[in-house]
Amino acid sequence: MDKRKLYSKKALWYISFRYDISKYLKEGQNTIAVRIDNSLEPSARWYHPCGIYAPVSLIEVNPTHFKPNTIFIKTPSIQKEKGLVSIDVEINGDIKDLEYEVKLVSADGSVLSNYNQKLKSFKPSIELEVKSPKLWSPETPNLYKAVTKILDGKKVIDEKITTFGFRTIEWETDTGFWLNGENIKLKGVCEHWEGGPVGGAWTKPMLRWKLELLKDMGINAIRPSHNPTPPMFYDICDEIGLLVMDEIFDGWHKKAPQDYGKQAFDEWWQADVKEWITRDRNHPSIFVWSLGNETHSDVAPELVAFGKSLDPTRLFTSGAGNPEDMDIQGVNGGSETKSFIDKQKENELEKPFISTEAPHTWQTRGYYRTQTWWRDNELPGTYELPNLTDKEIFFYEGINPKDWKNRKQRFNSSYDNATVRVSARKYWEVMRDNPWHSGHFRWTGFDYYGEAGLVHGGLPFNLFMGGALDVSGFKKDLYYFYQSQWTEKPMIHMLPHWTHPRMKKGQ
Repeated sequence: MDKRKLYSKKALWYISFRYDISKYLKEGQNTIAVRIDNSLEPSARWYHPCGIYAPVSLIEVNPTHFKPNTIFIKTPSIQKEKGLVSIDVEINGDIKDLEYEVKLVSADGSVLSNYNQKLKSFKPSIELEVKSPKLWSPETPNLYKAVTKILDGKKVIDEKITTFGFRTIEWETDTGFWLNGENIKLKGVCEHWEGGPVGGAWTKPMLRWKLELLKDMGINAIRPSHNPTPPMFYDICDEIGLLVMDEIFDGWHKKAPQDYGKQAFDEWWQADVKEWITRDRNHPSIFVWSLGNETHSDVAPELVAFGKSLDPTRLFTSGAGNPEDMDIQGVNGGSETKSFIDKQKENELEKPFISTEAPHTWQTRGYYRTQTWWRDNELPGTYELPNLTDKEIFFYEGINPKDWKNRKQRFNSSYDNATVRVSARKYWEVMRDNPWHSGHFRWTGFDYYGEAGLVHGGLPFNLFMGGALDVSGFKKDLYYFYQSQWTEKPMIHMLPHWTHPRMKKGQ
């Protein structure tokens, strides 16, 4: 390869990108080195991975090939007897005397439908049928593959294998979320691309371990907050059956000193939204697009319209970002209060509703207190969360209270009584018992590094301990609460302490 440096800027590192280096290659041996310099974007609102933590591939293609991200598979009609599959592609290069072949394949490798014709267009669009399609759902994650080929006689010029599934999605203002004709509650968690000891350097087996732990807790949905993930995340969600609220931006403007919102949003958002949606839109696990988090701007209607031009099959929401402009009203922590829930009951909703980030509770594994702890003192309009005993009966501390820098520098009780607005138990009850409430995504599934100052008072604390599991994957008592409510398998989990020497009989 020519001895030169190719400087290229990519603003949103959470999404895939590619460069054509053909003109720089020499015949024979070439050496290609890839280096990432993140020094010009040193900040985010939490500790996010830096460096190269997702696969890097060298892709060789024929001059005639499928353009990246242009294969779009839709299932416009799904009936018990048959399912209709629509396949759109775009081809780059000379198509003279070439053929286009498509095969639909079941999970066991059986060819269910096929197509083979001379190429007459650079944008062929076809429809095929599958008899008695098996539906995709969290309980039955049935998958199919579309094998698309460009052929020169028997020679394969280009080939792509795309996973897809059959499922129907509906949103109703009064009754919430419907999957395959069944009204279900979205039992979800939010997750940063954060791997505790491994940072962002997940391997696929490790990531599968994490997602399966969460599914074993009973979740059926996940929100990768607040940015897209590497493709293997969606592949695993397709395979094990997890619905994904796929989210792209933390903010549409500055939220940290040198973040994407400040440096690049205005210039780059269209290119990044296009890459994001066209890359991920064939995954059956993705059921809704989320365009932002706790952000506000007049650009919101344009974001929604542009997104729908790329994928008209899904609706759009946000985590408390211009909810009035979204198809689905997404509300974060503000949806946790009794006053908010009562207001929704009293007034007729104008659109479907989802708690995109709720509840916010904290718990340190193995630590207990009987007195309720409110992060910001008890806020107006909250649900009651009474103390478990008249006086505190536990007195051990992780840090000597004399050394606390502020009242937050304490561990948080695993009795589900350390919160900002509501307990996990109460908010599950609210979600369960209100038909219009589509569900919630608790903050978070796992603990993560960063934002420790919000709840835990800052250093020496460096974790946000809102997860049902800690950063190493050890289960907290909260994990078993959700498992008792969200799964069918009989289980029991016992936690301290009904025979404490300081606890009065009957308490």
